[in-house]
Amino acid sequence: MDNKWESAGNQLLAEHGLHIATIRKSMSGFAPWKGNGICSPLPKTAKSFAILAHEVGHKALGHNGKGKSCVHEFEAEQFAIQQFKRFGFAMPREVKLRMNWHIAYGLAQALNRGMKDVPKELRPYKKMLRTQWSMGSLVQAKNGIETARCYNVRRYVVTAEHGTYVE
Repeated sequence: MDNKWESAGNQLLAEHGLHIATIRKSMSGFAPWKGNGICSPLPKTAKSFAILAHEVGHKALGHNGKGKSCVHEFEAEQFAIQQFKRFGFAMPREVKLRMNWHIAYGLAQALNRGMKDVPKELRPYKKMLRTQWSMGSLVQAKNGIETARCYNVRRYVVTAEHGTYVE
């Protein structure tokens, strides 16, 4: 017998012509750019439904690898939040915190890869990040001779694992 999470998940998949191609045992998901399959845990709890809805969101929103992935992650989380509201489900604080952490982590990755301007919708999540400096080294070969150069590397990391709440 389906529970409310499974029923809503099945309805969401059907509405978008999708199916779960790979059932994940872990609480993680993936939406390949091609095809109509997603990788997701079966929606049996609020957390697993949020993951499924997030992956459906990537497909429904047409995310195809073009554009800023941190913005795509934010949009997919917003899609998942809309599904909770649509089906009349309360979103547990733990699930919202996980979503916030996920968005902040994506933003940290983008900043670490050189993104200069934080998109407006992601600015509230920047407060979840802190700067960490570490020593890096670069080995260069010139005329067959390797030389090492040390430099400081600035990296952004998420300050709290799942503890900051962004409205």
